[in-house]
Amino acid sequence: MFNLLLLSVLFLLIYSANGLLNLCGLTKSDNKCLCEYKTNKLTNFPELSANCRWIELDRFPDMTSFPDDLSTLDLLHNNIKKLDDTTTTEALKTLDVSYNEINYIEYGFFQNFPSLESLNLSHNLLTALKQDAFSDLKQLKYLDLSFNQFSQLPDGLFIKLNQLKSLNLGYNPLGQFFEEKKLFFDPNLGISKNITHLNVDYLGLDKVGDNFFDGGDKIIYFTAADNHFDVIPSLPSNLEYLDFSGNNLTKITVSHLTYDQLKVLKLNRLFNLNEIDKYGFYNLQKLEELYLENCPKLREFNPIAFGLMGENEKLNLKKLVLARSGIQKLNSTYYHLFRKLDFIDLQNNNFICDCDILWLQLLNGSYYKQENMRCMAPTNIRNVKIMLLEERHLPMCLMSTQSIKLQKILIPILAIAILLLLCLIVYLLYMGPYMYRNYRGIGPDSPYQHTVLRDMN
Repeated sequence: MFNLLLLSVLFLLIYSANGLLNLCGLTKSDNKCLCEYKTNKLTNFPELSANCRWIELDRFPDMTSFPDDLSTLDLLHNNIKKLDDTTTTEALKTLDVSYNEINYIEYGFFQNFPSLESLNLSHNLLTALKQDAFSDLKQLKYLDLSFNQFSQLPDGLFIKLNQLKSLNLGYNPLGQFFEEKKLFFDPNLGISKNITHLNVDYLGLDKVGDNFFDGGDKIIYFTAADNHFDVIPSLPSNLEYLDFSGNNLTKITVSHLTYDQLKVLKLNRLFNLNEIDKYGFYNLQKLEELYLENCPKLREFNPIAFGLMGENEKLNLKKLVLARSGIQKLNSTYYHLFRKLDFIDLQNNNFICDCDILWLQLLNGSYYKQENMRCMAPTNIRNVKIMLLEERHLPMCLMSTQSIKLQKILIPILAIAILLLLCLIVYLLYMGPYMYRNYRGIGPDSPYQHTVLRDMN
């Protein structure tokens, strides 16, 4: 760290002495960017970055205001309205102009940055792009166009971006545009099939065909939150992260969750969800984190949503969030699951507190904000913390406990009594007086033979 700081100071002193720097400074001010060297985590080499946030720039700066080896330019939260009139730099790899007021990009603007790998244009006022807007960015890997006002995209817009790995189109009214395309990876649009991270949040997507996302076989991170889907469509099979929050799902079924590589699943804000089917999550054998938060119509978390859970059952799940939903009961079957988790959030549900809920106390200390786990019914213990429930709150549970203890005493006694009765019956059948008379012998020549025959007749 000290070496990087020293390097930053030396370069600023040298360039400032020659009057070559207009925007770089050792500290950030109203008209100066903070320019410093930072270690690239991938290459482990120092790279020069310029932090120009909140300095009230109203136009894109001329690149001669920075040294030639500038690698990262951060222009967040300024007042830039156009991207035009700048000079070429071969070194720039990361450009962030989000949270500005950009509504126009001059033709050929991005040809000034042929080495650019990451471009963030989010949170601006863009409504349209030219077909070749990104054609010079052949090294681009990360592109963020979210939170603009695109309702359509020109054919060929992405066709030159063969290295693209991450694309964020979220929060643009593009739903109808893509539904008319019928394929997200439409060859005319040219979205790279090498993409691993895709964000299509809040596009207004509704019903799409089963093959809508065909071609995205390399996608491992996918988020389609806040659309209008009533079922989870067919998605790339290698998914590791899926966020389907804020859609219109009413039921979670095993047939829609077949992703055996999935590690994180987010199903928050499903306001119409009322059922989790049996074995709903059974196929998600590598799942580590599950979020089901703010689902007010969900009354029950199916006791076999993960299949039959036993004491020795192995599951990768480490984090479970069921907060702020309508959960009323949790079957004690989940004790074997819960005791293996690192994080459990059950706060602000509508728990009905009866004897079946007391098993939760066995995991005291494992819950996040357990003070917000409270009874909603019955009314006499409404708002009582579940972890503080006592015998006086649920006297019926004490009676049940005493009955169980009594049963444990009576059952062995009853078993012994039955065993004794069986022994007596066996004795009477095989060792009784009649068998004893036969044992002494009454043969054909015995004087008792006629008497026995007469008695038998």
